[in-house]
Amino acid sequence: MKPGGEFLVNGEWVPNQFTIYGANKLLTLALNQTNVTWYVGLCWVMPADVLILNTIGEPSGGGYARSTLLPNATDWPTTGTVNGESYIQSKQILFGDPRIYNAPVNRLFITDATGVIAVSSALTSDMIQDDFETNYRLWLR
Repeated sequence: MKPGGEFLVNGEWVPNQFTIYGANKLLTLALNQTNVTWYVGLCWVMPADVLILNTIGEPSGGGYARSTLLPNATDWPTTGTVNGESYIQSKQILFGDPRIYNAPVNRLFITDATGVIAVSSALTSDMIQDDFETNYRLWLR
């Protein structure tokens, strides 16, 4: 089974890259039933297998606080199958308009506040023109 994920940003699915840290955390969560909190945030970074959380260029202020995703049915309300592949999808998360504060943003990321779990592909400028919302979909392939 290979984990994969994607963010839904204004109607467009944006795939992500799991870091080595993220793949290990997901495996630990699945097999040890560890109670963890994930956070979704905005950043300016190039994806890599290893990313240090405090170096990813996370903007502050302007509605960019990380959003919490707890391991429960409220934060992960939707499950489904597409073409024989199963997924679970998070609640909707809202972020402010980065242009108002001239915040450099090119990707979404997931963290457990210790390390970077996953980083999205590059966001296009039309995805983040205004306050924008996202959901996260985790695939088990």
